Amino acid sequence: MIKVESFALGELAANSHLLYDSESKKCLIIDLGGHFCEIEGAIEERGLKPCALMLTHGHFDHSFGAKSCAERGIPVYVSEKDAYMLGSEKESLAAHFGCPFEPCKAFTAISGGALEIGGFAIRVIETPGHSEGSVCYIIEDKIFSGDTLFRESFGRSDLKGGNFQKLLGSLILLLSLDDDMTVYTGHGENTTIMHEKRFNPILTYVH
Repeated sequence: MIKVESFALGELAANSHLLYDSESKKCLIIDLGGHFCEIEGAIEERGLKPCALMLTHGHFDHSFGAKSCAERGIPVYVSEKDAYMLGSEKESLAAHFGCPFEPCKAFTAISGGALEIGGFAIRVIETPGHSEGSVCYIIEDKIFSGDTLFRESFGRSDLKGGNFQKLLGSLILLLSLDDDMTVYTGHGENTTIMHEKRFNPILTYVH
């Protein structure tokens, strides 16, 4: 049985999600805005075996822990269009917000499509708009939306690499998915596609 637990970490309280199989104990980390040690206790308590860190985009508040994962032999995956951010305090926006930054040089660049990691079937959807390389991960009936879709809100598009028209297209794509899918967001509470179809203000732009 696949379970998900979420932790708000880092300077901007970005959500880090632990997705794991309760039987095999294999685990994926989706985004990590703090150092690995901030979730290490939870991983050890549950006896989990991290197979990868999957980044929804390259901004520092979601990727800060990439270096600490790589140093522990945990593979890091990031969109090929956002990969450059992992090596730059400026491009990752850490400098913009006056926050700490740790560059990561060991990662695998990915694009949209299908992946299998640790026995998990992962569908990668390219969802540009918040950043050029933003992606969402779909695993079974779960969507990890990063800073693209929030509960009754959506990501900003005014930062470097952002584009509102692309973001709108990405949100329309996500809202076309099955109503009962659970959305694990980059900040704030989880939601469902059905709830967002009813209450998300992005719908006022879809005409």
